[in-house]
Amino acid sequence: MKEVNLFIFSFKMKQYFKYSFYIVIFLLGLIACVNLTLKIIYNNTFEGQSGGKINNLIKNHKKINVLTVGDSRCAKHINPAILGTNNYNLSHNGQSLIFHTGLLDQIIKNEDVEIDTILLNLDLDELTYFTKKQEFDINRLKYFYNKNTWITEKINSLTLKEKYKFLVPIYKWNGNVLSILSNYFFKKEVSKNGFTPTLASEMDSINVSWDLSKIANKNLNSRTYSVNKKCFNYLKHIQGICKKNKIQFICYISPTFNQPKILQIQKEKVISFFINNKIKLMDYSNEFYTNKELKNIWNWSDAFHLNEKGAIILTNKIRHDLNKL
Repeated sequence: MKEVNLFIFSFKMKQYFKYSFYIVIFLLGLIACVNLTLKIIYNNTFEGQSGGKINNLIKNHKKINVLTVGDSRCAKHINPAILGTNNYNLSHNGQSLIFHTGLLDQIIKNEDVEIDTILLNLDLDELTYFTKKQEFDINRLKYFYNKNTWITEKINSLTLKEKYKFLVPIYKWNGNVLSILSNYFFKKEVSKNGFTPTLASEMDSINVSWDLSKIANKNLNSRTYSVNKKCFNYLKHIQGICKKNKIQFICYISPTFNQPKILQIQKEKVISFFINNKIKLMDYSNEFYTNKELKNIWNWSDAFHLNEKGAIILTNKIRHDLNKL
């Protein structure tokens, strides 16, 4: 009887391991198929901020005169067509300096795109108060993990377990699947230069007034600005790879609507950083007070972002200033 039970147990275990083996093979095959499918879709997407704008640049442009990079206050403010021919806006909404540094590292070092000038948008608050949370923005460049040394190192430094997540091939698509599919299947109009303007709306003045009411109680006059260690390292890294590849590196600070005027003494440390490190800076933080057109509320979509009409005004100003450099 014991031998019979042992035989039955042995048979069941063999069946268990066999089916488990089949399940593992099926799951690995499924993961491989999903990964390959998403990779094909991703590589053939040329619109949107989940890889489309990057693909558009590296696959459809071989030479760029001015490459503008930054968050939404670059994405919505700089019309590359006004700056001249062969320009591109590679900005990504809501992303901090670590993301832009990693992206530029990949474009400059690993992609076949010749760039003459990089125009990088900076935010005074981010330069001063860079947070740990912002460092996780580098995860938005997961696609380049193990393809780009700088990006890989920064992702691995986020947490001790970060590098183990990439043992699963489809992890690099985590958080981007829906946007990649949406951009591939539904966004058929592709911007040639990466710029999608914010059209003027009847709600613009209301949005501006709402923003102003939210920040009315903040004591912005008492703030002093500087360049924290993280941002210092990121800017120096960009400067280094630009110098090595003979690319002109210029930074700029965007204007805002009717914010308290930032005195020179408040941003003296920031200005000194750029002067001491020989990085060109175009400071438009107080442009509202010197440019009559930007005082018009109908040129803004909110207190921090210009609409299409405002973008034309600011881009023309930047083009004029670039020509003087």
